[in-house]
Amino acid sequence: MHTNYTPLRALYDFYDDFIKGIPFACRKGCNVCCTVNVAVTSLEAALVADSLNQHGTASPADSPSGIIKQAASSPGYTPTTTINRNTWELIRGQDATEDSGEHRDGTCPLLDSEGLCTVYEARPFACRAMSSTIPCDQGGSAAMEPFLVTVNLAMYQIIEHLDSQGGTTGNLSVMLQTMLDAAPGDTENTMNASPLRNCTLPGFVVPPEEKLRFRSFLRRLQAWKTEDGTPLSRWLPEELPVY
Repeated sequence: MHTNYTPLRALYDFYDDFIKGIPFACRKGCNVCCTVNVAVTSLEAALVADSLNQHGTASPADSPSGIIKQAASSPGYTPTTTINRNTWELIRGQDATEDSGEHRDGTCPLLDSEGLCTVYEARPFACRAMSSTIPCDQGGSAAMEPFLVTVNLAMYQIIEHLDSQGGTTGNLSVMLQTMLDAAPGDTENTMNASPLRNCTLPGFVVPPEEKLRFRSFLRRLQAWKTEDGTPLSRWLPEELPVY
């Protein structure tokens, strides 16, 4: 696959830097949130698929009959709308489309026999955003600062925007199976891994009490540079309204 991952990787690096210092309870081996209910953009899924291909036979997805195909045959949560699509509807005064995707039980097919992620460096943002300041194993609930929830939603929106030129959103296992089964360079098959098309970024809907802090976060994100020194603002709309 010949995909430009530069802005996506830079966003991941920015997020790692942004959350640095937050006292999360998450530790290596904690995989309660590693389920079959992960939603991704085709851009993120392509990065994961490339990582799996590079690992060769060490990957749990060595063949179409592997663990990923089994997971894709009975997928978990599959979104029926996207965050940017909903935001466009809201700022136009419309009722946001209800997401009717359902969750189910099941462990992520990308975990190894020890319960560790085999594509940790390439993991999608949905995995990076799942965090908690208190242990949430054994049926407990995660705890997250409200502003971080706002930031996470904004990150989802930006990643969707990066993949809005023909890109799609869907269930991770289904997207991966399509991509891993595709012939090298078969971008059309890759882009059609899900029928749910991504939308461009219309702006952000933020609680009034968080707007000042969010604008500071946004300036920091826009100024963040990729490995070649290009600011992330290059891949974003010139105007980024905060509603």
